[in-house]
Amino acid sequence: AAENFFREAVRQGLLQIWTNGGVFLQLYDYPTEVAVFILRLAISDRAKDLVGRKAGKRTIHVLTRQPEMPRNLPGQGLLESTVMGVLAEFGIKGRVEPSDFGRIRIRGEELERYGCELEGVPMKKKVRARR
Repeated sequence: AAENFFREAVRQGLLQIWTNGGVFLQLYDYPTEVAVFILRLAISDRAKDLVGRKAGKRTIHVLTRQPEMPRNLPGQGLLESTVMGVLAEFGIKGRVEPSDFGRIRIRGEELERYGCELEGVPMKKKVRARR
């Protein structure tokens, strides 16, 4: 039930979790428990949306703190490590960006692979054009 209320709130624009055209998943405004709930739903929904999709935005960045916040504040790394734990639980590889912006990058291929697992379909092989 909570999932349906959440998705409806996002659909109506009452909750703005995606920024920059759906590339950034902004979690730092929420308590850790709420951020984890949002992360789980957003990752699953995005992964399912990518199954069989040929083009479009695929890679996402999870924002775990505001860019201007210093990294060494007490408890600052908690959300980052929690997000990485959820991704590991899902079997998704995430990369903490080396720049000091509190971003975790998740490649579109990882999301699509996870979506194929959720949907029970094989992942299509990518064919690259030869030059």
